[in-house]
Amino acid sequence: MTKIALRKFGNVRDGDAKRILAIMEDLYGEFEEPPDLVELLLFEDLDLRNAQVAEEARNRSAPLGDPGEGLLSIHECWGGSPRVYISLDIASSLPEGALRGMLEHEVGHTVLHGSLESYIFPLDLVRDYEAIFGAEFARALLTIVAASVKDFEVTRLWAGMGASRDQMDFVDHFLSSNEEEKASYAIAKSGPDSALLFLASIMKPVACAHPLTMDPAVGPRAERSISEFLSFMDDEERRGILGILGEISSRGSHDTLENVMVAMENLRLRFPHA
Repeated sequence: MTKIALRKFGNVRDGDAKRILAIMEDLYGEFEEPPDLVELLLFEDLDLRNAQVAEEARNRSAPLGDPGEGLLSIHECWGGSPRVYISLDIASSLPEGALRGMLEHEVGHTVLHGSLESYIFPLDLVRDYEAIFGAEFARALLTIVAASVKDFEVTRLWAGMGASRDQMDFVDHFLSSNEEEKASYAIAKSGPDSALLFLASIMKPVACAHPLTMDPAVGPRAERSISEFLSFMDDEERRGILGILGEISSRGSHDTLENVMVAMENLRLRFPHA
């Protein structure tokens, strides 16, 4: 049985906390070997959540990045145990299916990627890519590609457990707008490094949806959401992103590092002049 250690930040109502705890406890009950301990951090609003994420990044010198407003929820385990960050102003705005899908997503990460090994790259792999891209860019690219791969793996997990509809409700919510991505597109394409990093970052939300395209019940809906989200990009770029995720899917590997390496090599092959 998973122990969920709850921490509250700001005005977090008991009813909201109990509701989220109940859903997460129910979800962990679906796994034969769930994590022993998960930290759940609930925040009154997004500003409190992002401030705490920034503080954790400083204290642990961890590459948590800038969560901004785009991430509905956040996970990490730099303290040694899986940790989930949820802002209640966002959670309370979600339809029931999307909320459950979001919590499934975070629970899935704690099950599949709940140890430091899922966040640390082998030194020889890092050095190989540093030799190609330079140290700072290589680490940034590896981080965002790994995040995309892990999101893909979580959606694939829940789709295989019959939760495709909840995952589709969750995915629909953040694929429903691409205004931020459209605004960054022209600027990102001004240089090869920024273009490649943009393509890797745009792959992350698509990775959450891609495994759902294989489920006849939600496949057409998933394909439509992906197509509309990527509609502002060139055909070749869209095909490249979908081709990378298709390659991971066709291999069927459940080794996260192997999938990251496949994604990195395909990114280089499909976008050599990005």
